[in-house]
Amino acid sequence: MTDTTVRHTSVSRLRNAGLVEPRQGRCVFVRPRRTRPLDLDTEPVEDTKAKVLQIVEVRRPLEGEAAYLAASRATPGDLARMRQALDAIDAAVAAGGDGVDEDLAFHRSIAESTGNAVMVSTVRYLGEVLRGGIRVTGRTRHGAATSSKRCGRSTTRSWPPSRRATPTPPAMPHGCT
Repeated sequence: MTDTTVRHTSVSRLRNAGLVEPRQGRCVFVRPRRTRPLDLDTEPVEDTKAKVLQIVEVRRPLEGEAAYLAASRATPGDLARMRQALDAIDAAVAAGGDGVDEDLAFHRSIAESTGNAVMVSTVRYLGEVLRGGIRVTGRTRHGAATSSKRCGRSTTRSWPPSRRATPTPPAMPHGCT
């Protein structure tokens, strides 16, 4: 048996999240989901491959904007975390891993450097969906991880620009993620 205060608090939190609808004098109804989350683990491999490519199409411009914002907002500590994340990719690949988790951590570090909580949540969500899709399709991002390292090293040295200047993001070589 639960305490009345605990029950009321729980229902209130669920209502605020839009998950339930309490009705006076009746009971609490679970609301239908408004959107279905992406779950590539439950789809056929052929569908998963197509969805992974579609997610990458969404992710690229989003992460390009994240890189642009991070370039103008990153602190020295943010830059150090990005460099550490790049080094972790190399270490994982050198140890025989695929570098997927480390690559996703690198992209999260860029998003975190924007100071935009919505950007961080979106990049994190897309990364988690992609991680599942990569594992289902059997594809690794070893090549992407090493190209991220090359691209990241060449661009993070000169960033962020002077805070007084309007930042212009550096051109990224084809294939950089």
